[in-house]
Amino acid sequence: MTASRGKSTARPFEWEAKGVTPILYEVPAGSHDHSALYQTLHAWTDTYCDGIQGKERIVDNYALENPSDSTPQNNFVGRILWALSDKSGLPAKRFADFNPVPSLDWLLEAFSDEHFQHSD
Repeated sequence: MTASRGKSTARPFEWEAKGVTPILYEVPAGSHDHSALYQTLHAWTDTYCDGIQGKERIVDNYALENPSDSTPQNNFVGRILWALSDKSGLPAKRFADFNPVPSLDWLLEAFSDEHFQHSD
């Protein structure tokens, strides 16, 4: 779903009401270039097919980021939480053992956000 032409706020709600999670991506002005969607789907495929290692790679890539920098277009907080929820506990252990230690902002901001509760 493109986030162009001022419709980025209304459209996601319309899709979510139908039980669909939108994939937001940018389309350069004046073009029909949807390669960002293709790149996103390709990256998801690679991560999913890599199983635990893919989830650990997410932790490696984002543990040192500031959670408040996460955006709807680059929701790395959501990806970290998805990785940490793995039943094996291995991505969570990787996060806990990360060196240097991730910022406390993960506990104070990202993991305490009302969007991310026990049910997540």
